[in-house]
Amino acid sequence: REFKNLTYQQQIEATGMLYLISAWSHNRSRVEVIERAIFHLERGAMAQWKKNEVARKPVVNFKAPNLIQLKPLYIFYYERFGKFYSQFDVPGLDLDQNLMLIRNVSKEKREKELKEFRESQNTKPEVKVPTVQEEYERIIQETKSKTKTKDNTIRID
Repeated sequence: REFKNLTYQQQIEATGMLYLISAWSHNRSRVEVIERAIFHLERGAMAQWKKNEVARKPVVNFKAPNLIQLKPLYIFYYERFGKFYSQFDVPGLDLDQNLMLIRNVSKEKREKELKEFRESQNTKPEVKVPTVQEEYERIIQETKSKTKTKDNTIRID
């Protein structure tokens, strides 16, 4: 709860990471705390990288300060849980080749799942367009039902 009350800037810096790690240390089986730490560090690194990109004098080969904390978390997460967790493609990340390969495979898998989900959401049921004759008959039936009274008599106007 205290982590959520921090400002965005505090969440992506060491202060926020201390809150997340302290929450995780009470129950080490909570994978979502480590995932949240990685998510916020990646998001912060992306924001810092974009900020450098649009600066008046951008730093060449810029590496976000969050990468110092992010790399050990990637390694720990992979060794502890046997899979790679990442939500953003952070530029300037310096991982060993094996971990980079695993990262790229998980990224492709995530993109494939996202593409399949979007395709499943875009499928629309086929709407039957009535012919002129069917539409005419439907209107006639509606009109007949409106003009009948309870006694099955037809009212003529």
